[in-house]
Amino acid sequence: MSSATDNRQRILNAANAIFMESGMEGLSVRAIAARAGLSTIGVYSHFKGKRGILAALFADGFTRLGEAARRAAENAPTERLLEVVVNGYIDFHRDHAAHYKLMFGMDRSQLDDEESLHEIASISIEKLAGSIARLLPASQPADVALMQAFRVWSLMHGYVSLRETGWFHHLDDLEWRDEVTQAVKQLLLGFNANG
Repeated sequence: MSSATDNRQRILNAANAIFMESGMEGLSVRAIAARAGLSTIGVYSHFKGKRGILAALFADGFTRLGEAARRAAENAPTERLLEVVVNGYIDFHRDHAAHYKLMFGMDRSQLDDEESLHEIASISIEKLAGSIARLLPASQPADVALMQAFRVWSLMHGYVSLRETGWFHHLDDLEWRDEVTQAVKQLLLGFNANG
């Protein structure tokens, strides 16, 4: 890895750590540079400031989500696919909490290169929808399957977002994962009944 690439990754790692610890309020070029062990000029040379760093974290988060979904779709046995998809999404949120907040809690217009970020996010969500689509009846037309996959994603995202804001904490982790899995299963049963 070249020194420039290494420094870029150090900046992203530092920004991610600060964002996880103290949110947007704690994220400044000066704090990122100090955490990465670089000068503020080094940060600006790689990212042109805070907006560029946020855009890179946003893109990185969606890339990670898309790759996790693709791997799940390729590797999961059919009989365990529902569990793999649900747990994979929950695990992504747990393992990438800062990315998740940025990906789904920030207006892309506040970031550099909004059009490119929209394209990256769309490609990743399509990979996620593709893994979910394996749970749907094969006879569905492609446009119907895509809409149903988005409904499943919306349900999972809703559960994750609610838990993040304090709901469902009366359930331990396994109970909560089972709750989300059962909710998705019921939605899929509804698709089958109506399809």
